Amino acid sequence: FFCLNRAEYYCFTGAWGKIRFQTAEGGIFMAMVVVLPGTESDAAAGRIAALMRERTGVSLFTRGECAASPGAELIVAASHPGQRIELGEGCILVCLEPCGQTVLARRAHLLIAEGLPVPPGILTAQVISMGRGSKNTVTVSSVQGERAMISLQRTVAALDGESVEPCEMALDLPDEASLPEALAAAAALLLCGAAPQ
Repeated sequence: FFCLNRAEYYCFTGAWGKIRFQTAEGGIFMAMVVVLPGTESDAAAGRIAALMRERTGVSLFTRGECAASPGAELIVAASHPGQRIELGEGCILVCLEPCGQTVLARRAHLLIAEGLPVPPGILTAQVISMGRGSKNTVTVSSVQGERAMISLQRTVAALDGESVEPCEMALDLPDEASLPEALAAAAALLLCGAAPQ
């Protein structure tokens, strides 16, 4: 069971039992990024967390790892097939592979890979497409060596309701296979209010 309710407390229950976090007002973290169920959700969450650590403190929660970082502002968590998923307002969902299971989420920001359908049950604040195609909201504008320039091509609303204007963000790219996670990491950072450069 995976549950997030910003108004009360953040709670993740999984293989390690129940872990509770204070609300964002308690100062422990600003936001939660949840990788939706798939065969690679643990690995994807790990790569997204590693990419985001360039900019901010991140705690990672997967089946194999429960790494709470002192002073972390963000939590990246993997959900798994068969888990019941309930998410409150103010979280970021990442869909990198087909997710046929119902996700109960109110006003979530959904980052979705190019060509995938929106999973059932999600009432989104906004859907943000990611991929190499020029029609996506988040795409890669260039890759130079191990550095990728990620481009936000349209204005989107951040978690706090402020507008994020089109911009670019540079992130390290360990390999070409990590590009989907780099797009998700950059988009999530921008939604949380990180400066583009």
